[in-house]
Amino acid sequence: MVQAVLQTDRRLVAPREWGEPGFVMAPYESGAWPAVQLQPDQLLQGRTTPAVAAGREACPPEAPEEREAHLKRVSDALEAIRQGKLEKVVLARAVPVSLKTHPFRIFERLLAYYPEAFCYVWFHPATGLWMGATPELLLASSRGEAQTISLAGTLPAAGDEPPAWGAKERHEQQVVTDYICSRLSEQGMLPEVGATQPVRAGSLWHLRTPITVKASAGHLGQLLGALHPTPAVCGIPLGAARQFIQKHEGFDRAYYTGFLGPSGLEMPGQAEFYVNLRCMQIGEGRAALFVGGGITGGSDPAREWEETRQKCGTVWAAVKNSG
Repeated sequence: MVQAVLQTDRRLVAPREWGEPGFVMAPYESGAWPAVQLQPDQLLQGRTTPAVAAGREACPPEAPEEREAHLKRVSDALEAIRQGKLEKVVLARAVPVSLKTHPFRIFERLLAYYPEAFCYVWFHPATGLWMGATPELLLASSRGEAQTISLAGTLPAAGDEPPAWGAKERHEQQVVTDYICSRLSEQGMLPEVGATQPVRAGSLWHLRTPITVKASAGHLGQLLGALHPTPAVCGIPLGAARQFIQKHEGFDRAYYTGFLGPSGLEMPGQAEFYVNLRCMQIGEGRAALFVGGGITGGSDPAREWEETRQKCGTVWAAVKNSG
C-alpha cells in the first residue's frame, strides 16, 4: 500500500513534539534548510504497482574529471585516516541527469525496484521536490520501545544469494554498530544488539544489525539528537568527519543523508524515521542523484568510485526506464 499525507496550504510547520501527527523531512545539518512537518489535512491510501526485477543499469555517463575528483577526495580521506585525524568518513557526490517523464512515473518504478525499501515522494515549496528509496531505518518508536539499525558495508548483487563479505565491509559495519551503542549508552539507555544479517536493496547487498532500547515517545527528540547523523552517513569522530566533508565534498547535501518519515498517524508517539539515502532532488527537466560511500583505512579509491556507481545504478534505472 502507498499512503499520501497531504497538507492543503503552504504553511511551513517545524516539528515541535516529535511523535505528533504528520510527515517529517529533516536536513543533514540544520541551517539553510529547514526541518518541516507536513500536516495531515488529508490522508489517502492506494495499492502499489506489481513488483518487477530491478534493472542492472550502470550509472549515467560521467566526465573523467568527476572520477579523478572523487579519487582525490578518497585519497585525501585515507591520508587523514593514516594521520589519526579520522577513523571513518563518508564522502558523497551528486550525479546530474535529465528527466523526460513525470516524476510519478519514476516513483512507480522505485516502488517496483525497491519492494523492501521505504519509498517516498516529498514536496513543499520551501524544500522543493525530493524522491527516494531508502533501506536504512534511523529510528522507530512504538509502545515504549525504540529501534534503530546499523547499516553499512556494500557489495553488488550477483544472483540471489548474499555475497562473501570481506574484512573491509565487516569492519565498516562494526564501526557503525559500536558507535550507535556508545551513543545510546551515553543517554543512559541499555542497547540490545541483534544478529547481523545481509539485506538486499535493489542491485546491492548491505549488512544490517538491529539495535533496540526501552524508550517512551518522550525520548524521541533525545534519541534523534544522539543518532543523527550516524557514522553511516558522516563518520567518526563526528566533528572531524563533518569538517572534512564540508571542506572536500564541494556540494550542499541539503536533505540527502537527513531523515524523513511518518509520525503519529496510527497512534500518538509512534514514529518511523528513515535516513534519506538512494534519493534525488528534482527540478524542471533535471535531477541530481545522490550517492556516497564510507571510507576507512582499508578503502581503495578505485573501488570506492565503483561503489558509488553501483549505488547509483538502480535509481538511475528507475529514471531511465520510466519513459
